[in-house]
Amino acid sequence: MDLSVLLDYTAWDREQWKASYSAWGTDALRLSMGPETPARRFATSGELVRHIFTAELTHLAFMAGEPLPDPSAIPTEDVGALFEYGESTRRTLSAFIEAQDETTWDVPYTVEAFGFRIESTPRKSITHVLLHEVRHWAQLATLHRQAGYDGPYHDFLASPVFGGGVFPLG
Repeated sequence: MDLSVLLDYTAWDREQWKASYSAWGTDALRLSMGPETPARRFATSGELVRHIFTAELTHLAFMAGEPLPDPSAIPTEDVGALFEYGESTRRTLSAFIEAQDETTWDVPYTVEAFGFRIESTPRKSITHVLLHEVRHWAQLATLHRQAGYDGPYHDFLASPVFGGGVFPLG
């Protein structure tokens, strides 16, 4: 799988979300994830956004055998700081991807974390991180629509990846 497609799509989608949160204001980042939050770890939409970005560093730490990142200093109610953090994690992830070649990309590793033994390869973990992001943005899109926030069309079809897009008639 060519990860550039997912990297390009998630980069575009992040820009859409950054613009939406900037327009909506802080209240949108304070939106409650509800009583059935993912693993009950994220109380607000801002916390879930921070989690999306932190996952990139978490999986890099798994592969390197390093301590997990602690994102607690990243504010979850500051659009600029939150998305600047996301830009930083993406630069780190992109540098890792660039450094991979066929001798390292599919080398298995095992890590114990979050009560599981994870067996993976760098290629699989990075693919997971990017799909994980897409899945969580979809959760946030539903949450914000239900709360009355209007935003752009986030589907892959609407993105500029592979050309084309979705455009209003008239």
